[in-house]
Amino acid sequence: MTCYTRRRLFYRLTTIACSISLIASAGCRHRPQPVPESKRHLTLSQNDSNSPTTLQADGLIRPTFYAELESVSRPPAGWRVDRAKAASDHFHQTWVSPTGKTAFGIVYFKLPFPVGHDLAFRYGFLREMKKDQGEVKVLERSWDGQIDGIRFIVEGGLYKLRSAFYVRGTQGWTVYAGTLRGQPEDAQELNLAESAREQTLIDYSPPTTRPVGQ
Repeated sequence: MTCYTRRRLFYRLTTIACSISLIASAGCRHRPQPVPESKRHLTLSQNDSNSPTTLQADGLIRPTFYAELESVSRPPAGWRVDRAKAASDHFHQTWVSPTGKTAFGIVYFKLPFPVGHDLAFRYGFLREMKKDQGEVKVLERSWDGQIDGIRFIVEGGLYKLRSAFYVRGTQGWTVYAGTLRGQPEDAQELNLAESAREQTLIDYSPPTTRPVGQ
């Protein structure tokens, strides 16, 4: 598999985010997840993500606010920030590991009306993943009350995703750790991606922001 193919691989979820914005349904029962006060002041340029002051002992950078993603996250240090995919209703940012076999990503999308998790997942995410990849197989899916969202593992086409899926009113997020199907998984890289996923705080709007890549 060429380096170009690996770089482009994890952007295929962008079409999924686009399609979710077309769904309209009943109101959402879930309220936004609160953000700890201790993290409200942290902002950081992604260009600083590999400096000694941002690298933490767990291999992730310190908490960083990404305005386009409406979230605070800690991507793995040293992972390549790929070119983002954006439109009026979504923004998709991916960080790719040194081997190209693993990725950590966040898709932020907007909805025209409040939509619940189930409809957004079944008729948005899964349907568009099947259209894009030709197949989709849900290996695991469960509701997690601690994050007020869906956890799922899916395989389709070229990749396997281990994701947390959130809907908050007219906004939504998919935060994932992805690996290439048919390729040996790097356990250390996957652990970093999953750790970054778990430490991502969604629905966050601090008083000052910096765009990704600046």
